[in-house]
Amino acid sequence: MYRQDRDDENTRMQRAMARRRRRHAGGLGKVLFGLLCFATLASAALVSIFPGTRDFINEKAQIMADEARHSVTSMVAVAAGGGVDGAGGEAAYGAGPGEGAQAVAAAGSADDTAPQAYPDRYRKFRKCAYMRNGSDLLHNLLLDSTSIYIAQHPYARHQHAAELVGKEERPDSPPPEYRAYQDMYPEMYATLPDEWKIRDKAVYLTFDDGPTIYTEKVLDTLREKKVKATFFVVGASIVKQGEDGIRLLNRMADEGHTIAIHCNVHDYKQVYASVEAYLTDFNNVYTKIHEVTGIRADIYRFPGGSVNKFNKAVRDELFAEMDRRGFTYYDWNASSGDSSSKITPEAAFWNATSKAGKASRIILLMHDTKKASVDALADIIDRYAELGYTFMPLSNEEKPIKL
Repeated sequence: MYRQDRDDENTRMQRAMARRRRRHAGGLGKVLFGLLCFATLASAALVSIFPGTRDFINEKAQIMADEARHSVTSMVAVAAGGGVDGAGGEAAYGAGPGEGAQAVAAAGSADDTAPQAYPDRYRKFRKCAYMRNGSDLLHNLLLDSTSIYIAQHPYARHQHAAELVGKEERPDSPPPEYRAYQDMYPEMYATLPDEWKIRDKAVYLTFDDGPTIYTEKVLDTLREKKVKATFFVVGASIVKQGEDGIRLLNRMADEGHTIAIHCNVHDYKQVYASVEAYLTDFNNVYTKIHEVTGIRADIYRFPGGSVNKFNKAVRDELFAEMDRRGFTYYDWNASSGDSSSKITPEAAFWNATSKAGKASRIILLMHDTKKASVDALADIIDRYAELGYTFMPLSNEEKPIKL
């Protein structure tokens, strides 16, 4: 009787264990199935959002290269520079060396809306088109509607580009979508360099919002330390300082610092009300700088940085239009943190040097409106100098750091 009860108990235990195993197996299967579904949906979404995957890019590049070889006498290597991994851009860089080959890159996907829909990708690869064994630029691209858009970019200024590609742009490709603001301020254009410089262990001291009552001390410290910097100036600040504003602007230029554009009126809602509003604000300070110094500034910094809640509605159009006009913007990857009114010089120093020795290229954001950063500047310079950094002013030849 006892054995029978024990046998029954063993049987029940075995059945219970079997049920638990089935439940665990079922749960694991559901997890795996869920992961598989998620991966499938994620892959589908990725492909739909970024059509320029590696296979697509390579296939597109090969088609364009085959067509290009029939239209030119010299060998032309064509690569589509879009996609999630930038394979086309890499191919363009590697295609050019030797035997007079030119590397031509379509800086976007094969979609004619690429510059508008994918501005980050467009900016990233727009510099892929250049001759590796010469000085001529080639940005008059062919056989793709995206190419026509980019060919109108100031970067595509080379006279012989159309000749080199055989003038075989597809006739049925529509021009880029026209915007009325493209006709605003016809003098407000800049010229992009052939290629960007990437310096090792360089620090770029930048000051926003001036000139102010503190700018004189900043310039004195920079002169004493024999360091050049970049000033992203505000038009209203120049006017507010009166004759001193004009004198300080000229002193920046005379002492070899870079004068760059921040804004005319530091009012986010006004500046970012529309693309037209931004261009008007930009042109006001652009014109002021030129009238005072004779300099046509070609680099700028968005008020609040390139990505902020105020420019969200117009951000992509702003990027595309300012790129089209040839201007280059610079964000930062280090800051003194002087946006806080309570910051001390000691805190500004530690904030400003927190990446010293950790990053090779540092664009340091400070404000010559804030006494804390001005008072800490000499120590900040000394710290970076001790670690072997080179101090450089920004120019549009320096590779940007962007948020």
